[in-house]
Amino acid sequence: MSDAQEMAVLATDLVGKYLKTDRIFFTETRDAQPAARGAEQAEWAGHGRDPHRTTIAGDIAADLRIPASVRQDLLDTGIQALLVAPVLQDGNPVAQLWLEQHQIRSWQEDEIKLARLAAKMVWKAIERNRLETGLRASEQLLHRNQILLSAQKEAFRAAMDGAPLADSLGILVAAAVQGTDTGLRCAFYLANADGVLSHVVGMPESYAARVSGFVVSPESLACGLAVASGEPVVTVDILEEPRWESWKWLAVNYNYRAC
Repeated sequence: MSDAQEMAVLATDLVGKYLKTDRIFFTETRDAQPAARGAEQAEWAGHGRDPHRTTIAGDIAADLRIPASVRQDLLDTGIQALLVAPVLQDGNPVAQLWLEQHQIRSWQEDEIKLARLAAKMVWKAIERNRLETGLRASEQLLHRNQILLSAQKEAFRAAMDGAPLADSLGILVAAAVQGTDTGLRCAFYLANADGVLSHVVGMPESYAARVSGFVVSPESLACGLAVASGEPVVTVDILEEPRWESWKWLAVNYNYRAC
């Protein structure tokens, strides 16, 4: 669950407790509706329920504005009364706060105002959270790019100063995994004229020795297949990938799960 979703849940839960409703939820119009409400809302919206206006139904069984089939569906799920407060943005509905009651209820004006206010406040909080999350992500991406750019310059200087290839590429490997906490590993391999890969830097020496001489081929896997095809090769789960069948023992021994 995202921070925005958690915020919506907490806020609506507080409103629901204050108003003593049996069920309350906040949903965006682009979200899939909860299973118990989705078809009902769609059918009702097609029969006169205006999503731009607050829907107030104190006695669903007696409310002839609601299509008979929708009334029955609501009653079958125990809903006797409901209040739906929309959130509009540029005149268009973007979200709704639903309050449902298992008994007939005469919704009071102050309760309706509170529902409308709560819907707007939850939406504003969600938007603010998303904006802040987006800014943090942009800052992190900028910082990441700065690290990589700095590493590229350092690696280039090392190469120009005559450092071994493993040293200059090792600078790039270190930058690639810097700041990650997911067990990410990175390595460089070189392909020779015979179509065989040799490890340069990045992996443990014991691992590198076992994969020395890895063949570049369309029938290969991972880096061997990537070089042969000229395309990135992504293995989401090594243990489920048939191409890794004869190499799974190595992945398990070194705790590699994706590539």
